Amino acid sequence: MQTFQVKIDGTTDRDVVCALAYLAGFPEGSQVITTNNYLGIGNSTGISSVYHAERLREVDGDLAEAVAYRGPNIVVGRNFRPPVPMSGELEWQPTNEYVIASDDKVDPQLIGRLKETIRAGPPALHS
Repeated sequence: MQTFQVKIDGTTDRDVVCALAYLAGFPEGSQVITTNNYLGIGNSTGISSVYHAERLREVDGDLAEAVAYRGPNIVVGRNFRPPVPMSGELEWQPTNEYVIASDDKVDPQLIGRLKETIRAGPPALHS
């Protein structure tokens, strides 16, 4: 898997993964899920990931089997920063930094187009 870091204001990890799948041309039948961060992408407790329709066909459309045995095509996790107790913060705070891990279905040049795609309105991925 290839890994990237991007800074995008005013969005979510789900918006980022949907936009990247859209840019990469993922077809109808691809699935987006949000789960706990079992892959350790970024330092958040949750991640959003997308499974290409082709990967789902390999397991007869069984998303649970794809999650357990195949893994996602794209994963996005948001980075958080530690609290600053002197300012009254007690919880880790979300940043505008996202960690993206993807397989070869994603051209690295697409990362630069993420911000404009999200600002235009995050596309819904067919599911």
